[in-house]
Amino acid sequence: MKVLLVEDDALSRMVMMEMVRMGGYEMVAAETGAEAISMAAADDVALILLDNRLPDGSGADFFTAIRAAEKAANRTPRPIIAVTGDAFPEDQQRFMDLGFSDYLSKPVSLPELHRILAKHFPAAPAA
Repeated sequence: MKVLLVEDDALSRMVMMEMVRMGGYEMVAAETGAEAISMAAADDVALILLDNRLPDGSGADFFTAIRAAEKAANRTPRPIIAVTGDAFPEDQQRFMDLGFSDYLSKPVSLPELHRILAKHFPAAPAA
């Protein structure tokens, strides 16, 4: 099972990938929403960390596109976690109302990231 990170900022992507790997998870990464849609089609992608601001659209738009592709393929929806700098409680509520599985505000801390991953992968791999 792999985690797909969708993050356009190279430094943020590198840091987040290392943080996820520290938890013992496999990683793949996309820089754009279009790449994310394509990569999300892979059967081994089990969870998606989706940045809200991407160069080719909003995370909310790509969330909707990924969910539509899952439905068209008759696939069980995977957890999609919003990762955003929008850190007010009303922002978190907006993402949850859209149907995101969870929410992480930037800058993401290692303990919070691992808490979210463990929540969605109860049998987490050994670090």
